[in-house]
Amino acid sequence: MRKIGKKILYLLIGLCALTSLNFGSGFLIYEFGTAATAQAGAFVARAYDPSAIFYNPAGLGWLTGTQVSFGTTLILPSNSVTLPYYPDPTWQSVDGEKQVFYPSHVYLTHQLNDKIVFGIGVHSPYGLGTKWPKDFPLRFIAYYTNMKSFFINPTIAYKVNEKFSIGFGLSYIYSDITIRRKSIADLSMYGGPSSFEFGIELKGKETSAFGVNFGILYKEEKWSVGLAYRSRATLGFEGNINYELPYQLPPPLNLAFTEMEGSADMPLPDIITGGVAFKPTDGLEVEVDVQYTIWSVYDKLEIYGDGEKLDEVEENWKDSIIFRVGAEYMLNEKVALRFGYLYDQTPQPVETMDPMLPDADRHGFTAGIGYKMNNLIIDFAYYYELFKDRECPNRNIYFPFNWATGTYSTSAHLIGITFTYKF
Repeated sequence: MRKIGKKILYLLIGLCALTSLNFGSGFLIYEFGTAATAQAGAFVARAYDPSAIFYNPAGLGWLTGTQVSFGTTLILPSNSVTLPYYPDPTWQSVDGEKQVFYPSHVYLTHQLNDKIVFGIGVHSPYGLGTKWPKDFPLRFIAYYTNMKSFFINPTIAYKVNEKFSIGFGLSYIYSDITIRRKSIADLSMYGGPSSFEFGIELKGKETSAFGVNFGILYKEEKWSVGLAYRSRATLGFEGNINYELPYQLPPPLNLAFTEMEGSADMPLPDIITGGVAFKPTDGLEVEVDVQYTIWSVYDKLEIYGDGEKLDEVEENWKDSIIFRVGAEYMLNEKVALRFGYLYDQTPQPVETMDPMLPDADRHGFTAGIGYKMNNLIIDFAYYYELFKDRECPNRNIYFPFNWATGTYSTSAHLIGITFTYKF
């Protein structure tokens, strides 16, 4: 019985790792500089504030003195699923429960001399989650998912000359994830109940992953071009599982539901972003970026137990592209107006969609304002993200016919603020 319990654990850890990627392109949160967010993240060819640590470290080469920047983005998602073939009409339309996420960022930069600028940033580029009613039909896949990550990213830039700079950074990565779902057990062959529903909570963490990022930036008077790269990394999640039972089981049946351990490796993709910025008129600057994410590294999920590979699940994700365009207009020396648009392709095959974190192609519309008061700059941004409706089989688990087939509708409002002070 204990061996059966371990196999269930390893499978759930695998699902846990899979969950963290079901954001598709959106699992990479890109809102870690409010000036950039207001321009749909089209920032790699300018990177003119401390958030360059995240967007393009070469941009640090043009920062002077010592600068401190900190802020957050409130993410207010809304999601629902329709299950038109499910026999109970009560559950043919289900709304996700409301949640608020607030990935934050802190940056410190210091100009060492005319050529070298050092910086360090803390940001959370992987995260979010979903929360559904505990008793909705797809609770056996998941009804709650939450992932958080923290990158500590020291960075250095070298300004080769007045037009060209290069930058390099190293990231220490900490990440944790929680998933809750329901399951059904039949213990009649052991003298227990023939069927009962119980809850499962799985928690996993990674505390020893590293990644690198680097960039180049070239500037002329009327235009600039930038290229940035953030490396792949592997998160080696180690987790444990706890059970929520409807009643206390007598020995030895309770031994099948004691806390257990397992692990799974999850790759994070390479991210390559290139962009060109130009000034068509005085005060107006426009940038166009293309971001290429190498999701094909996630071709399979490997699950381990007791140091040995127990299972390998084929995923076959595809690389994805995000197109970004942003504009900034300097109304005067103190006020900057910003706008942007993006189109984001999902890398997630429809076959692997489910309620843990469903994804789809999406459009993003952004706007914002920056206000400078002596050495203090305050940036605001608003971002509306609209996902395309997408139908999927929801893995067809536990249900006959096509009862699990559903269509997901998702949107999100994002509100960002950043304070930057130059000493």
